[in-house]
Amino acid sequence: MAKISGRQTEVGIAVETTAGTPVAAQDFFKWESLSLVSMSDKVLLNSARGIRNKTSNSMVIKQYGKGSIEFVPTVDMLPYVLDLFMGTKTSSAAHSGESTVYDHTFAIQNANASMRTGTLTIKQGGIQTERYANCVIDSLDLTIDKDFAKCKIGILGNFPDTSSISPSYTQDTLFTKNQMLAYFGASVSAALGTPAGTTLTSDTTAPADGATIVIGNVTYTAKTTLTGAPYEVFINTTAAAFLANLKKAINGTGTAGTDYGVGTVAHPQVIATTVTSATLLIVAIVNGTGSNTIGTTQAGTSHCTWTGTTMNAGTPGTGAGPTGLLNLTLNMANNVLFDEAFLSGAATPVNGGFVAGSLQIKGSYTLQFADTTELAKYQQNTLNALVVVLNGAKIGVVPTLEQVVLKLGKLVLTKAPVEYQIDGLNYIKQEFEVQYDATDKELSAVVTNTYAGTNYL
Repeated sequence: MAKISGRQTEVGIAVETTAGTPVAAQDFFKWESLSLVSMSDKVLLNSARGIRNKTSNSMVIKQYGKGSIEFVPTVDMLPYVLDLFMGTKTSSAAHSGESTVYDHTFAIQNANASMRTGTLTIKQGGIQTERYANCVIDSLDLTIDKDFAKCKIGILGNFPDTSSISPSYTQDTLFTKNQMLAYFGASVSAALGTPAGTTLTSDTTAPADGATIVIGNVTYTAKTTLTGAPYEVFINTTAAAFLANLKKAINGTGTAGTDYGVGTVAHPQVIATTVTSATLLIVAIVNGTGSNTIGTTQAGTSHCTWTGTTMNAGTPGTGAGPTGLLNLTLNMANNVLFDEAFLSGAATPVNGGFVAGSLQIKGSYTLQFADTTELAKYQQNTLNALVVVLNGAKIGVVPTLEQVVLKLGKLVLTKAPVEYQIDGLNYIKQEFEVQYDATDKELSAVVTNTYAGTNYL
């Protein structure tokens, strides 16, 4: 008899165009836990009939799919989940300056109780492949802590039929709390702020051998011939070629040993974006005024000048900048009205019949107890927006960062926050529930990746 291990089970997902009409899997989860199963609810007849045995008949009254999937979220997989949970994809458009990078924007569907549906297909080795159509996401939990970020979704759907899939996988960027930035503010726009940017301008003469360009604590040395040292940049005879290679060195793209020295890694604070024959624009990775103090200088005969000695001389960043968190959890529920999907005469859910109940978004975040700012928020019922940003790898030609941005409207802090540690630092753990705001709403999300919008409908 054939047997399979859990690791041989594969799960595919796709968004349906028409509720309940199954579609072929477009992507495949690298799952951590899986419990999606076919449910067959029964009633038992327990009437007395002259014998001691309690049950004398039974009948199936409901057949459906139910369960959960836990996975490590990526910029490719998370949009499927956001689309199905939130209900509205407001846009999928090319990112500014890019032709193969897309921004996918999602919002909560508040027009009615209808929900987006998808098809989940589970291949259980060589034994069977089950297909669950008409699936909705009832709950979505996101945890960002010491390990990789984790996402767990609760699912309801039709009773499965059988199908087939041909799974394929890519090596995706994974997120930990090291890639998380958390911005607080009176509104979403005030919380997020903007990054600083500044320009390096050449007089169109190639720099002399040994001239340096300094950004923050990284020094790039112009070289007519690379010696093998890190952070050297190949001049290649012209100013335009040098600026192009400098952009590659800053971003960690191009070819080490050809365009710049072996051992050069991407700059930790900035991205180099638009380059011309005479200019190179750099932009801070982190939003806020903190990036304004990043130094920008040059030495030797570089034939280049910065707008000023810090990024503040260019376009200053705005906003308070990110708050360092130890962890973050989000627990979101659509509270699906389950019984409403089973109309008279139907033992299986009506296609499109699962409807959303009240939306609840709550969670918590923890940070070190260094001042009374967070304590005062709780005591005075200060309502702040929270923007959570997960930054991934560089993509596209500008380039652009793979990114997940979650925008939460107004946080009501619900529990006394101080946690005392006898053998460690004291912490502030804020538990919150999201309050609807007329401007910032309750939740919106933007995911930047290389998938065209048709994947998420």
